[in-house]
Order: sequence, then C-alpha cells, then structure tokens
Amino acid sequence: MVIPDDAPDVIIGAVDVLRSILHPTERPDAFRWQVWAEGSVRPDGRVLKLFGDLTVTQGGWFGGSTSYVVVTFRGSSTPGDAVTDDEMLARYGPWAAHVLWDLATMNLRTVAAGSAGIGFELPSTTPVPLLRFDRDAGDEQEGAD
Repeated sequence: MVIPDDAPDVIIGAVDVLRSILHPTERPDAFRWQVWAEGSVRPDGRVLKLFGDLTVTQGGWFGGSTSYVVVTFRGSSTPGDAVTDDEMLARYGPWAAHVLWDLATMNLRTVAAGSAGIGFELPSTTPVPLLRFDRDAGDEQEGAD
C-alpha cells in the first residue's frame, strides 16, 4: 500500500464487514461488543487487522455483525517483529474501536431494517469494547463445556 508522504505514520487502510446475522430467538436480552487483533508481517511491512464483533439480543431477535479494519504502519511507527498481537491490541484497539463500532452498527441496522418490526436499540456513541487478548484464550477454553 502506498501511503502519501504527508499522511500519518499509522493509518486505517481498509474497512469491511466480515459477517452479519439476524434470526429469531427465545434467549434473554443481551449485548456484547468486543475487539481482537491479528497481526502479520508482509514484505512491505507489518500489518494489523483489528476485528470488532457486536452481538445483541433484543425483543426476541438475535443480531450480530463483525467488522474489521487493516491498520498499516510506516517509518519509526512500524512495530518490530517482537511486538505481540496483544500489545498492538492494547495500543490500537481502543483507537480503532470507533470505526469498527460505526461499521458494525450501521451494518446491523441495515440488515434489521429489511425485516418488518425489528429495531435494535444500540448506543449512538462507541461503548468501551471488551479487548480479547490471546493470553486470555486459554481461560475461555477451560470454561467451555
């Protein structure tokens, strides 16, 4: 990716929706907003993908939307190979959460609008996301029975 000389050294280079889901449910109302990271090294430098996952159950409906952004770096802002995904998530997750939230909620509202009578009440400002660190993945697996 070519970054103009006068652009910041850390930018969001791409955004997209990974998945959307909407279906009836008998589960109680619930809400979850989480962000996690997957980094990779390419010949042109380090790339970070941040994913935002929104799930909500309201009024007998379950809805979900997962969005992602690609964060690119250049110059002295480029993390070294020793920097972990968890470290990059802690630093850039809260920053990118706003774009991820806007994309996920826009997508979920659009999907719900196509079905009569479905309307999720979602915050208009970005809630603080649950940051899902790799180091916590083992704890989650132990509790899954």
